[in-house]
Amino acid sequence: MVEHILAWHGLGWLFWAVWWTFIAGGIHQAQPLQPPLSRLLQVLLIFVGFVLLNQYDPSEYAWEQILSLLLLVGGLAGMVQSRRVLGAAFTDRSGQLDPGPLATCGIYRRVRHPLCSFFVLAFCGTALAHGWQALWTTIPVLAAFVWKARQEENTLQARFGTRWTDYSNHTARMVPGIW
Repeated sequence: MVEHILAWHGLGWLFWAVWWTFIAGGIHQAQPLQPPLSRLLQVLLIFVGFVLLNQYDPSEYAWEQILSLLLLVGGLAGMVQSRRVLGAAFTDRSGQLDPGPLATCGIYRRVRHPLCSFFVLAFCGTALAHGWQALWTTIPVLAAFVWKARQEENTLQARFGTRWTDYSNHTARMVPGIW
């Protein structure tokens, strides 16, 4: 299994990329409010996380491999479900005002930014496939999504006002019960 673990992770991320590209045709277009340099920084931080993983060999421990696949599959499935809940209100750019209502159902009852959370979870799975010592490579990816979440919150506050404030006061940002 050791020699195939990274192939399974690669297939998982490939599935996600194909799916994400496929659904992009259904994303409504609006004037982006997020500065292009900010978007570039987020993408670069995620890229850095993946590049840093290359310095590690695959884990030799079955428990790390199995847990890594569970985290990857759980994270990818969570992203798919989070996107489905948003429906037509989904945009692929933070800081973009959308015509849809504030999403407060499904996973959005517990977490304000589940797409961000689940991406980080999937990345943790891929990092764990390289061994627990590679989990630190999640830091730049987490930083990218915390930055993205904060930008989205500014936009949502401007769009929904007190409704957003009430929602954000009782809903975790990225990890239910913690943050």
